[in-house]
Parts: sequence; structure tokens; C-alpha cells
Amino acid sequence: MEANLSGPQDPRPWLSDKTVQATGDTPVVIVASNGDAGRALVDLLPPTVRGATIQVVGSDQTLQAGAFPNSAVISASDPIAKSSFYENLLRLLSGRTPSAIISVSEQSQILAGTLRDILGVDGLSHDDAIVFRDKLLMKKQLISAAVPVPELLSSSTACNGPRKHYLLKPRLSQGSSGIKHATAPYATDTQFSSDMFIIEEFIDGEKYHVDALFVAGHLAYMFVSRYIVPPLDFSAGKPGGSLVIDDKDIYERVTNFAKRVIAAMPTIVTGSMHLDVFESMGGTLLAGEIASRPAGNSIRTSLEVAFGVNLVQSSIRAQAGLPVRSLDGATGCRELTAWAEIRSRSIRLLRRPDFSSPPPGVRAVRLHADIGRELHPARDTSDNIASLIVAGTSPTSVLALREKAIEWADEQIYRAAG
Repeated sequence: MEANLSGPQDPRPWLSDKTVQATGDTPVVIVASNGDAGRALVDLLPPTVRGATIQVVGSDQTLQAGAFPNSAVISASDPIAKSSFYENLLRLLSGRTPSAIISVSEQSQILAGTLRDILGVDGLSHDDAIVFRDKLLMKKQLISAAVPVPELLSSSTACNGPRKHYLLKPRLSQGSSGIKHATAPYATDTQFSSDMFIIEEFIDGEKYHVDALFVAGHLAYMFVSRYIVPPLDFSAGKPGGSLVIDDKDIYERVTNFAKRVIAAMPTIVTGSMHLDVFESMGGTLLAGEIASRPAGNSIRTSLEVAFGVNLVQSSIRAQAGLPVRSLDGATGCRELTAWAEIRSRSIRLLRRPDFSSPPPGVRAVRLHADIGRELHPARDTSDNIASLIVAGTSPTSVLALREKAIEWADEQIYRAAG
């Protein structure tokens, strides 16, 4: 089935094309990176479905943490060699075919695709999932469909060519994890010339992210946000963040391009999509990475405040064959939001920062750092002390509120530090 990219046709919720929903006779299988994540995902399902759920998790430590009684456990190090895992899963299924194999994390996509192939369940296959995970295969797929992407460079071209800046990207990393913004001398380092990395042209300009959900081949929603600070500026200690776009012209331009990208990739009949879009200084849109999963924590929270949609819960419900709400991302914004992630630095928190009295406009604050642990300057975009969500009535007001909130959060962090 090809996805319908025209967007919601009416305000009624879409129902999955799976006519048999999860019951005791038709279980759903949730594939998660670890036991804590798996339990959190199961808790987002209704009780009638929850009782028919089998967890597949990517770490043996789940046994120590305490898994659900009907969970199967697999080691993330070598899943295919763990024949006992497959035997255990088949025993739990007792000859039943799951109504769905659900995955919402980057790390579990390939394993989920493998299980769908083995068990004959609809959804992204192993080969399709790899295209969304492997940045080199992803870019080749887009190039073959004439979708503009940043130029891929060889080591010699990066060293000797006219460009002075480029990105070194691990092929299988999640999001921007492990990506380095580098200059030519780095390309001579053998650790970056292996088959596990790609070298890509650095695009200096605006950057957007697009977040969408497909249900039974229909586009249930598509949201656009603009990065306030490029994600790779973490090394300078700048707070990460993005602002929800409510400008209809920008929204239409970016979503039209996103639909070209989606059409070039393996079809996501039911599931989430997260895409980064670059805009060059000349105004050309180029595809960054596209993932078949919901966005990360701060983006998810910002969009939930703005639109009232929980990206993870709606993705799980859709994949389980349960109704989800469709929404117009251009007009459905309840309030304009932005997020900020306070980057890690050389500091140690002696106590929990007092986030109890935030300034106006702050909708949520979350502490990420452990009390008493020596922190270090951020090595990637996941190295954060805290994050916050702000909301307002216009882009200008939201950005001003965000700056004040960052100053307030920094002050509370330093007061709690030794």
C-alpha cells in the first residue's frame, strides 16, 4: 500500500487497516531498547491490549530490573545468534500470529523488521528498516529518486577540495549522536575513513524538522519546527532548541518537500516519521536524515503542548490498530511552543536545582543530570543538564520567553552546584 500524502480528509480518527485488534488470541509484540522503555510503552496502551502484549527488549539487564511476566528478552549484542530468544518468543506466541509488531525507537527498528519478516506481520521489513537506519543507504536511496541532499564526499575530496567544513557521520548512529562538525585535517584520521562513517557537505543555513504519523496509509498529521540553534552547536555549549512553525507559507513549502522525501523512501503504511530538512543560503531545501520513529524527548514534549498530541502514544496506538486523532499541522496549533536543552558542562550538582517557580511562559522543566556526579562539557546532543518548554502567542514572544527561561534555569543550576 502506498501512503496517502494529501493529509487528513476529515476530522474523524483513522483506524488501522488491521481489522483484528489485539486480544488474548491476537497479541501485539512491542520491541524496545530496554525493559524500562518497554514497560513505559506498554503502559500507554489500554488495559485490554496491555494484557495481550509481549515485550521484546534489547538488553539482558531487564531480567534484573524486573520484566513483565510475558516478556521475552534478547541480548542487543547479537540478536540473530540468540536462538533461545526466538524459541522463547515462539513459545509465548503459541502458534498465534501477532496483530502487530510495534517499534518506536531507533535502536529497535531493524530487530522489529526482522521479526515481522519471520512471523509474516505487516510493517517495515528488515531490508526497509535498514534504509532508514543506515545513513549511506538512505542518502543513496534519496539521490536515486532525485531528492536533493548535501553532497557526499570522499576522504580525499574532503582533504583536498575547496570546502573547509563538513560533517563526519557514523552510518548507524541515532539522530545527531556521534556526528562531528570538522575541517579538512580530520579527514586524514583513519577512524573516519572506515566504512562505518560518511563524510557529508556542511550546509550553512536554516534547519527544520518534520514530524508525521501515518495510519493505514493516510497522513494523520505533519508538524514543522525550525531549529533555533543548529544541533551540532552543542560543542560550544549553546542550548539546543526548536520553534514550532505557524507560518503557513513556510509550513507548505517544507511539508511539500518532506512529501517528496517520504515518497522516495520505503513506505511507512502505519507508523511515525522524523525528518531533518536543511535550507542552503541560496534557498534550496535538502534532505538530512529521515527516521521511522517519533522524535526525541524535548521535541515530543513541545509538540504535545502545542498540538495536544503525544507522538509516542499515537504511534503505538496506530501500530496496535487502535484509533488515533488526525490533525492539521498548519492550523491545529493550540499555542506556539519552543524547547531548550541546557547543555552539560564541567560542574557537579550538590542538590536538585529549584525549578519550582519558573518565569511566565514555561510549561515544563525536566532535570536530566544526576545529583553528585561530576559532569563534563557536552560530547553530543544527548549530554544535557536540563530541558524546558515555553509557550506564547507569537514567534517573537516565544523566543524572548525562551531566553529568559534559559537564564533562569542556568541560575538555578549554578546555585545547586559546587
